[in-house]
Order: sequence, then C-alpha cells, then structure tokens
Amino acid sequence: MIDDLGLTIHRNEYYPPGSDQDTEFDAQAPYFQKLQNKALEHNEPIKFIITYWTPPAFMKTNNSHKNGGHVKPEYYDDLGSYTVDMLNKFSEIGINIYAVSSDKLILLD
Repeated sequence: MIDDLGLTIHRNEYYPPGSDQDTEFDAQAPYFQKLQNKALEHNEPIKFIITYWTPPAFMKTNNSHKNGGHVKPEYYDDLGSYTVDMLNKFSEIGINIYAVSSDKLILLD
C-alpha cells in the first residue's frame, strides 16, 4: 500500500466525537494508527494533514456547516481551543500532525 502508491502525505477531515458524523474521530482512529504503523513498517515517513472544512456551526455567523458564514469574533478563542483539542486527540493515539487546514494551511512541523 505505502510502497505501491508512494504515499508520503495523508489528508483527512476531522469530525469530533459526538458530532453525529459516521466518520467522526473515534471511528477513524484505528485507520490512522494502521496507516502510520504500515508506513513505519516500510520505513516510509508519512505526514498527516488534518482539516476541518468548517468550524462548528454554533461558532459561525450563519449557524450552519454549509453555505459560507464566518467565525463570530467572540468564538476566536474557542476555535483555537477546538483546534488544540483536535491535535491532542491525534497525539493521544501516537499520530503527529504535520499541518492543519481549514481555509488556510497551517504548518506545524
């Protein structure tokens, strides 16, 4: 898999636990771990980029995950905490995140 495709970067969306998404973090965690273990097994470093396409709806001006909107200024700190919590979730399962993307790419490495 890693050798065949030459995979060195993996990007995936983050859905927090309890988000009512079938792809929320707890369901995806075993996949991330297996992918990293496979890369390590083949001595192929892999960089993980995690994205959230939109902040949580309650933080946005349109109160929706869709149709645009912007983060309300009073939620800037909360969005920062949300991002840190996301990074901590990955750290807890042994995954180091290379970058975070939303509408901007933030390099962490």
